[in-house]
Amino acid sequence: MIANFAVLAYFYRLMARRETEHTAQTPPDLAEAATFLRSLPGKRVLMLPTMYADFVSYGADKAVVWGGHSGDLTKFAEFFPVLRKPLDYFAQRYAVDYVVIDETYVLPARLGIESSIAALGRFGTIAVYEFVSRPAALQPDLAAYS
Repeated sequence: MIANFAVLAYFYRLMARRETEHTAQTPPDLAEAATFLRSLPGKRVLMLPTMYADFVSYGADKAVVWGGHSGDLTKFAEFFPVLRKPLDYFAQRYAVDYVVIDETYVLPARLGIESSIAALGRFGTIAVYEFVSRPAALQPDLAAYS
């Protein structure tokens, strides 16, 4: 029994010291970014990583591109678990106004979108960008998910 408690204590200490992959908590700066987004005029946001989509949707009162909430995951397949198309494709297809990126997850340079975005705000590792080349109108058969 003592050995079991020792193993549990070691596990909890190990998890508490990790600096990445804390999926059980929301980064503190994300709340600031969501509040900032709420004040912006656009309606649709793309969030990377997607695990923060619900938080941003609620906190920013914006529609977030996300397809994992319903039974039909076919629209989600081109987006998750890996991006299968360039981010500009999603911005145009879903008429995305902003992209919010946790830069400990991925950098814009890695996504190849530097020429398509303009920085609007930085909140710790969370960056809010606006798509500068206006996307086409939302295609009739699609909707941004919130």
